Order: sequence, then structure tokens, then C-alpha cells
Amino acid sequence: MTLEEKINAINENPIGTAVTYWPIFHKNGKCTYIKSAAFLNKSGTPVIFLDGIAGYVHTDHVEIGSLMPTDSPCFDKEFKHRWK
Repeated sequence: MTLEEKINAINENPIGTAVTYWPIFHKNGKCTYIKSAAFLNKSGTPVIFLDGIAGYVHTDHVEIGSLMPTDSPCFDKEFKHRWK
């Protein structure tokens, strides 16, 4: 998938869509919402802003919704989840 295809795939979902942010693959998951359209940052990386997360994050770390059970230990217990 090209960078533009990654951006377009994320941007098919409107601002406010429920997502899971995975800072580490399936570890410390954070249930939040899309806060901006995805875009390429200055270094050419596809990124997006999420509610409750400081700065932007790489789109590869964002999962639309989540297939993970909500009581999974993979979720960050310290984060104030926006949905769950």
C-alpha cells in the first residue's frame, strides 16, 4: 500500500470515528477518536491526530474500532479511554 493509499484509507472514516491507538503492537491500546484528517508530515510519514493523544501518530498504529475484547489486558489501564 502506498503512502497516499494509507492516507485515503484512514480518511474514508470521518472525524469522530472510534479507533484504537496501539503505541506498541497490541500493547498499551488506547480507545479514542479521530481528531483530524490523515496527512503526510514534513518527513513524508502518514500521520493523524487522535483525541487525548499528544501530537500526531503514525497511521500504522491506528486501528479503526478494534477486534480486541474490551477487557483485554492489551489495553492501557492508566489511559482515560474515550470509548470501550
